Amino acid sequence: MATPGEIEAARDEQARRAVARYEETQAEREANEQLRRAEGLAVLDTEQQLEARASRLARRGQIPVEAMLEVARTDVVDRRAVLERIIGATKDFQAASFLPRGVRAAATVARISYLDDGRELPLRTGFLVSPRLLMTNNHPA
Repeated sequence: MATPGEIEAARDEQARRAVARYEETQAEREANEQLRRAEGLAVLDTEQQLEARASRLARRGQIPVEAMLEVARTDVVDRRAVLERIIGATKDFQAASFLPRGVRAAATVARISYLDDGRELPLRTGFLVSPRLLMTNNHPA
């Protein structure tokens, strides 16, 4: 088992690597933002990506009526602009920072199991609340 010092050193190293990755991609993020603004786009997705997202939202019934009314009221003939208006009105875009935050949160979730004749049998689930404390959910055994 790792010592508290080893855990802290590993966490510091992970944070250092994350900062390095962020700094390495700074120029690319800035270039993408400049392109997005110059083109007047809500997002830098391709038309195919926008169409796929709009289709998913439509199938799930998640396109607000206001979005459809706004598109109907305009004389927009640009398909991309129509798709952006439909998707933009849903107000459910996630920032790109959502993905690494989700990965960090998922890393704290655990399944507690035991071995029985070589088989892994799940017993509980839980999550780390500190480097040395795992809190389990209160599931009946």
